[in-house]
Amino acid sequence: MQKRALMWITVLSCGLLLGGCNSTEQDMQNARFSQASAENAAAVQQALSSFFNGQNIPVSNDVFVDSSELVIDRQRVSNVTGQVINGRDISSGVDGVGTAERFFLKTIEGTCSIMHERTGQLVLVPNVTCEAN
Repeated sequence: MQKRALMWITVLSCGLLLGGCNSTEQDMQNARFSQASAENAAAVQQALSSFFNGQNIPVSNDVFVDSSELVIDRQRVSNVTGQVINGRDISSGVDGVGTAERFFLKTIEGTCSIMHERTGQLVLVPNVTCEAN
């Protein structure tokens, strides 16, 4: 229930920020980029960093070209022998590597945003053009 409520608050806030009160969850559609480009990748990297406390998340130039979904796996930081460096293990998954985070490129009234699946949080991807799937 909390997740759904948070999603609605995020969608409504996004609609207000984008200049209208007419945006609803139904207006938000999965989207993709029509072609690969370094500019789109850089804009996506910047948007993704807000989900990871400013950490740079490298993506390829063809991010969101074939699919509206992006999966990011957390990796254990280890040395060449496989031992965790400085005793730090950021993993929380059953497999010891960590929980994958899923993101979706969305379009709302001509703007592109990335939505974090687990939290429902939306982050605007400025200066890009995406099309609904």
